[in-house]
Amino acid sequence: MKSLKYFDLAVKIEVTMYEFQSLLSTVSMVEISAFIFGVVFFLKLMAKMKNVWFFIPHLVRGVLGIILNDKMPKSHEIVKQLEIDKLSEATTITFEEIH
Repeated sequence: MKSLKYFDLAVKIEVTMYEFQSLLSTVSMVEISAFIFGVVFFLKLMAKMKNVWFFIPHLVRGVLGIILNDKMPKSHEIVKQLEIDKLSEATTITFEEIH
């Protein structure tokens, strides 16, 4: 039962990581797009859109989010770095220890 619990935990962590990364990339794109739309409206209606420059932090936040998302390790990269072969040679786990 222990192995099933660890497998369940691993699947939940992978789903959580995927959701976090997709949310981060989506929100970053929305931040950048909203700022670009604001600038386009500013160019069209300059007299009424003077405060569009207060939204520059949204542009910075969007760019930083994309950079952070690119630098974050993906779940398959983490699994490649585990070195499971070395772990299995060093210690052997019996069937009784798993259940």
